[in-house]
Amino acid sequence: MAPVSRILVSALAMAILAMPMAELGYVGAMPIHQSLLPKPDHAGFAAVNGVKIWYGIYNPKGPDPVILLHGGLGSSVDWRNQIPALVGKHKVIVADSRGQGRSTRAGQPISYDLMMGDVLALMDHLKIKKAAFAGWSDGGIIALDIAIHHPDRISKLFTYGANFNPDGLFPDPGATMMSNLRIRVASLVDEHAETVRDVTEMWNEEPDFTPEELGSIHIPTMIADGAHEEAIKPEHTRELAEMIPGAELAILPNVGHSGLLEDPADFNKLLVGFLDGS
Repeated sequence: MAPVSRILVSALAMAILAMPMAELGYVGAMPIHQSLLPKPDHAGFAAVNGVKIWYGIYNPKGPDPVILLHGGLGSSVDWRNQIPALVGKHKVIVADSRGQGRSTRAGQPISYDLMMGDVLALMDHLKIKKAAFAGWSDGGIIALDIAIHHPDRISKLFTYGANFNPDGLFPDPGATMMSNLRIRVASLVDEHAETVRDVTEMWNEEPDFTPEELGSIHIPTMIADGAHEEAIKPEHTRELAEMIPGAELAILPNVGHSGLLEDPADFNKLLVGFLDGS
């Protein structure tokens, strides 16, 4: 496994070793895992771009739609603790990225642009012209991609633990016994080897947003992360916020890369405050 891949898998896996098996949020996880997601008011599969994207909708007649995008090799279950905090004031949409969770994959390698296209096609399928986006890790990168290339589809942007190029990741600390164990644990609950290969290779090469592209974002934006982030350099997160005009920078003091799982209360306060303007 390439260096950057080990870092990100290890960062995500830190949460794995501290959780019971039922809490695992990785692609291809056992059925009990899916039961952790609050039951949507409506759910289904959208046939888009040669794949079937699973989605769930909460409060379908609610105002101000919010789309939640999960982290790499995860699923919509990542957002299980945030949905109840948002559903009172918003129509909330979750979706599994291609090859992850309950969504299928096609033959081509997975990339951020490809996943962005799936999200836009899902919005068309659901007749959603514009929405606020909250994305964790890979989900935040997809949301940045949308804000740069399709600004007419996004009203607000919240990212947590996202990088704008691979240089923002910490150097490889070396493959320790624990990091190897974490990777092995992840592989035990994953049935999609091609997806794991594609996503980990993608982490080595993508994203590659330029200062000019990031400077073209002109919507309300919050760039957030944890003070104990395991994978992304803190100066990289600050630089990302500085390159987006008017973006807010928020650092949660007691958590790392998996802040939405580690401290849902503080994370929800930050997310809801941003989306609702409080």
